[in-house]
Amino acid sequence: MKMVSLAFGVLGTFLLSAGPLQAQDGFERAQKVAGILGIGRDGACSSCHAMNSEQTMRRWARSYYRVEQLCLDDQALTPKERLYCLADQPVDQELNIKASKLGFWSAGLHLGTMNTIMHDALGSEGAQALQDKLRQSTMMPLRAPTLLTEADFGLVQEWVSQGMPYLNELLSPYQGPTQCESMLAPGMKDHLIQMKNWGWKKRNEDRGMLMFACCSDQRSCFRQQRNGQDIFPDVGAIPEFAAWKADSSAEFRLLTEVGQDTDYWIRSSADGRFIAYGGSPSGVVDLQSLLTQGDLRRISVDAFYDPAFFPDDSAFVFQGYGTGICSTSLLKNPLTTSIDFSEDACTAGDDVRIPLYQAVGASLDGADYLAATGDFRSDDGSGGVPYRVADGRSKLLLQPLEFDGSRWSRGEAQSFDTPWEKDWGLAPSNQLLLSRLEGRVDNELRHIGYQLYQLRKDVSNPEAPSYGKDLVGRLCFDGLKVGFSFDDRFIASYGYIKPDQYALLGYASADDPEFQSRLNAGTANVFLFDLWTQKLHVVTHMGPGQYALFPHFRSDGWMYFMVYDQNSGKRRFVTVNNAILLQEQAPLP
Repeated sequence: MKMVSLAFGVLGTFLLSAGPLQAQDGFERAQKVAGILGIGRDGACSSCHAMNSEQTMRRWARSYYRVEQLCLDDQALTPKERLYCLADQPVDQELNIKASKLGFWSAGLHLGTMNTIMHDALGSEGAQALQDKLRQSTMMPLRAPTLLTEADFGLVQEWVSQGMPYLNELLSPYQGPTQCESMLAPGMKDHLIQMKNWGWKKRNEDRGMLMFACCSDQRSCFRQQRNGQDIFPDVGAIPEFAAWKADSSAEFRLLTEVGQDTDYWIRSSADGRFIAYGGSPSGVVDLQSLLTQGDLRRISVDAFYDPAFFPDDSAFVFQGYGTGICSTSLLKNPLTTSIDFSEDACTAGDDVRIPLYQAVGASLDGADYLAATGDFRSDDGSGGVPYRVADGRSKLLLQPLEFDGSRWSRGEAQSFDTPWEKDWGLAPSNQLLLSRLEGRVDNELRHIGYQLYQLRKDVSNPEAPSYGKDLVGRLCFDGLKVGFSFDDRFIASYGYIKPDQYALLGYASADDPEFQSRLNAGTANVFLFDLWTQKLHVVTHMGPGQYALFPHFRSDGWMYFMVYDQNSGKRRFVTVNNAILLQEQAPLP
């Protein structure tokens, strides 16, 4: 199959120079398209995307034209080659069509041209099977009650082919932040001391939670052997991985390797035994099986992405054909090999439906389980640049979740206006919230820092308790979605290498050949921010084409993350004890 890269500069020129629709009805037609898609208003796509971002519109248009020029206009392609061209894959791979490769075409996969391509390549039966799969996992708008009609999609195509006229008039003018000024309220010190003595880390210790692969203390974890060999190999003892350690005193251990692609983040149970990941299908690995039998136990999950575990290890969440919540006891049952959320230990459907990219927590008094959601910047873990979405109308949604002993249900959600904030992280205690703040710098929207909030529960109305939030910090470092430690002290994040990070990563200048090799090939690293000392610490020093992604904590302070090696295609789960060492170096009173 012929795969030719389009020059974005040329395409951008084409889009800007394309003639507008007829003046008398051009703006009216553009407004109709805005109403269909949800540009600057509610529409088919606005429930999952911030639709007043010019960058989003231009990116979708570039993908649309790639498909049109490379896949549809090239008459030399066979039907099968045309189908694989949509996925931007060689024909010898397993077909995996993703909406991110299709741009605006993703809203019309069930119509005309795309429908014909699938039938020509796969026949009626094969096309129907593929479309059924795409309707659940790829077709946009995701989970919409009705898909776009042929007439609606025709208007979208006409508007895109004309260069998206009147786009600026449809988008809201920028009125957001332009810089980040660091601050942390003095009261945060008192909060951290309180959480040291009362937070989920201490609570789980007092409850006798056994931490996976640990003996008498935190330093002796993950050192088990079989036949004289480490079950969880020391990264520092493996020449090809040893350079990953930014701090030579920290302990890095390889937990396991997943022999498949994963989608979006990973999360572990509070005791560290289970690691859940998104994919097709999603899954959970039981690390305990490596200790007891040597072979990794895998549990397939009929979901797509966004796993999460509650800090008391009572239950876990997945997103897929809706939201599913299941008791962690289901994972501990050795007879469980797959989960489709019809199990007695699970609740799924409208009773627990919450928006995507959620973070979950539980109050320390056992009264409230919460999910925090809002606008987000998708990163599927493939090593590519995450999709940037900025929205001055973005909101935070706090969704209460209740458990009656057998079933979960959702309470009345509370909404907050949070312009230019996204990717919400919720502390396990339900007492801190962190968002990524984006702003315009040098005429470009980019991440400029994090906003830290403290949640206040108002119990004046016991029948309908509510929350208020106070800004208590602004943290000016680069990164993506975060995870809090179980004592609320540490914030774990990761980020893709930037030209101005040479000093942070230990290089004398941006021209250093090693730094340039990482910058050119792409690299992602994990970072820790200590709210007590207000210092940022580099955890990993990944090589070119290596990506450390999706860090999060288990209850005792060990941190898990995934390493994706673009050179080999392998994905590994890794654990590190940097936060534990930092606690020893700067203990709280």
